Order: sequence, then structure tokens, then C-alpha cells
Amino acid sequence: MGRKGSIPEGSGFMPGTSADELKRLANKEMDALTAKRYTAAYHRKMGRSFNEIAGMVLASYHAVRGWLVDMHKGGLEAAPRRKSPGRRRSIPLEVRLALIIDVFMGPQAAGYKANVWTF
Repeated sequence: MGRKGSIPEGSGFMPGTSADELKRLANKEMDALTAKRYTAAYHRKMGRSFNEIAGMVLASYHAVRGWLVDMHKGGLEAAPRRKSPGRRRSIPLEVRLALIIDVFMGPQAAGYKANVWTF
């Protein structure tokens, strides 16, 4: 879904969604970025410009415009943050757990003379 094109404001923005619903979703959302996106959509629904909204939600003009284009085209499903696949963890779970136990047990339990991890 490309982000080009004009995005209406007011009732033309996300016509199937009410301003009250956007406000409710923003207030109940636990993820801060997703709540910020719902808040931006609410303000667009209220007729505010991209620059005004960017100042209100402390985000760049381009970020706000991108969120609102995606939400206008994709609806409410476009608001939540999508998980990035990212690189897999390189340290196996068993090794991480052993490391955590060693840290909590302390340096002397791990065989060091002093009770500090650094020299």
C-alpha cells in the first residue's frame, strides 16, 4: 500500500470511523506509539492539519502523514505497530539463564577472589 495521495480531513477522513471511537481507542491503548497514531487520527477527523497534529503528538510531519495515509487506506487495522522480524537472538536461552544466575550469585560464587565483577 503506497502512501501517495491526498488525505481528507474532517468527516472525509476514515468515513467509517467516528471521532469518539478514535478517542476511545487512543485512551485505552497500552502501546504508546499506537495510542499516538489513534490520537493523530482523532485530530485529523476533527479537521486539523498535518503540521498541527505533528506538534500535538510530538512527531514529525512525515511520520504523522504516513500514519494517517495508512489508516485512511487500511482502516483501524493499520494503526497498531507491526512487529519487525529483526535478527534472531544469538545467545541460546540456556546460556542466558546461566548468565543471569551467575550474576545474581555474585563474582565469588563464580570463582573470583574479589566480590566485584570488574578489576
